[in-house]
Amino acid sequence: MQQRQADEYIHVIHDALEDIARMEQLIGQLLILARMDEVGGQQTVTGEVQLDMLMGELAETYDEKARQSGGRVIFADSSATTVRGDLDELIRLFSNVLDNAIRYGPPGGTVRIALSCAPDGYATVCIHDEGGNIPPETLPRLFDRFYRVDHSRSNSTGGAGLGLAIAREIARRHNGDVSITSSPDSGTLVSIRLAST
Repeated sequence: MQQRQADEYIHVIHDALEDIARMEQLIGQLLILARMDEVGGQQTVTGEVQLDMLMGELAETYDEKARQSGGRVIFADSSATTVRGDLDELIRLFSNVLDNAIRYGPPGGTVRIALSCAPDGYATVCIHDEGGNIPPETLPRLFDRFYRVDHSRSNSTGGAGLGLAIAREIARRHNGDVSITSSPDSGTLVSIRLAST
């Protein structure tokens, strides 16, 4: 029997731990979707969230992550904006979108977050990355569960194609929605509309 070196064992253990982390993330996402499916389209969100403060905090957190690869996350100053919502669910929604922007945007790129309010009673958060490489024919399917534009990237990035599906479900539970546009010239823009108070 061939003797193995200590670094070979370390490598195998490291790979196993990464697989476990991916499985844990997948199971967590499936549980979230199952809970949302259980309540169906019922509106259960009753609290209020200071959206401008939340986006500022998330921008700081994700800016630290982006800087590790030479990138930036910038939040444009915004007036005070309150939405009807569940704080934990909104954190998950915006985290899923920001994770994608950093993961699939160009290395060292800038992610910009902007918040605006419209007279129709909705607040819109726009998250823009400089990538813009999503094929137009795939845009309508991006919110489908388990759909990935590039299946070959799933093992290296850990994505299972559930992040955007969860984001849209959360937005709709908040009487809102999520949309995406993407082109090589203008980058990728995710717009999240939520009912403001």
